[in-house]
Amino acid sequence: MTSRSSTRRRTLATGVLLLGLLGLIAAGSSVMKIHLWADFDGPQVGGGGIKAEIGSFKPMAGASVFDVIYPVPDQGVLRISENQTGSEARLLAELTSPVDAAVAHVSFLLTPVATFGDLIVVLAEDGESGMIDIKFDPGGRVRVGSNSRLLPGMPGDTIEVRVELRRSLFGQKSYTLELQGPLGIEEMSGPLGFGHGDLGTVEFRHPGSTNDGSWYVDDLLVTSSAPKNFKLFGGLLDLSQ
Repeated sequence: MTSRSSTRRRTLATGVLLLGLLGLIAAGSSVMKIHLWADFDGPQVGGGGIKAEIGSFKPMAGASVFDVIYPVPDQGVLRISENQTGSEARLLAELTSPVDAAVAHVSFLLTPVATFGDLIVVLAEDGESGMIDIKFDPGGRVRVGSNSRLLPGMPGDTIEVRVELRRSLFGQKSYTLELQGPLGIEEMSGPLGFGHGDLGTVEFRHPGSTNDGSWYVDDLLVTSSAPKNFKLFGGLLDLSQ
């Protein structure tokens, strides 16, 4: 009888310890940090500038291609117009601080206005060194390296684009791209390898052409999971990894 009671007490104690650890992980795993946010709904900067609530925009080339319009009062979108400048137009969105956490999330709404065209979204460390290029083409496809998927929508449809950049314990980076639209959900993923720094910019590039289509961009958001570290059994547990 005594032996059975002792066994039950040890089992109960072990269960309480495990529940406590799970509670610790759930309560302290991460906190979200916003590095960039733009909904384009508020008044924009005069002189052709574009305003972000958090972060900033900087036209690098072909500034006339990028402007903010209001299809509905007080609900703006970034318009990327047909590029007739003869050279690539570039708009750089700079984060308030680079993402140094293990996980970065980038999301925005994308609408091909009347037809599909060329558009490149570059996630990079500093605006020059690219980590990942997301290419939308006139065939209605999205490409990352050799991976390719059909867009889950037609011209005029709004597609939600979500990108997750993840760094492993050993420093290797990977990406997951998810697109959700009226025609369903498409997803692709793959490695980014080593040698990349922290995400610091999101850039929109529109090739120079007279028939490369127009796009709307809205609700651009970049967040990260900022780690909370705990001492556990004499070691350091980084719960964001």
